[in-house]
Amino acid sequence: MSNYYEIVAALVMALAITIFFSSVLRTKGPWGAVWLIFITIFLASWAGYLWITPFGPMVLGVSVAPIFIVGVIFAFILAAVSVPAKRKKMKTEEEKEVDEATIAIGIFFWIVLAILLVAIVSGYYKMSINTQQIVN
Repeated sequence: MSNYYEIVAALVMALAITIFFSSVLRTKGPWGAVWLIFITIFLASWAGYLWITPFGPMVLGVSVAPIFIVGVIFAFILAAVSVPAKRKKMKTEEEKEVDEATIAIGIFFWIVLAILLVAIVSGYYKMSINTQQIVN
């Protein structure tokens, strides 16, 4: 069974990755809020830990390598989806395009969030089935 330290490890790793990317890239992500980036990286790291075979160094019984790698991959994806600072200053004619892009990115966020939550729940379900098979 799980020791639930993976949640704490995912929180710490997501916080570190979010602070690093927001300070180095000076971006608030595609949604304009750093906390949404943090939530996305946290859920992705947590789901990654549940689905990837543990490898690398162990801290309190938790393999931190999958958490870190998945968090960094998602951070790069979110950085790539972000609108550059130069494009944020637009004319009034292009405001309609900006609104459509904002709606599309918002829909993208909710779809990714739902997929990550399903991955976390099914990861724990998979873990409980594997634990029962080992015991029997």
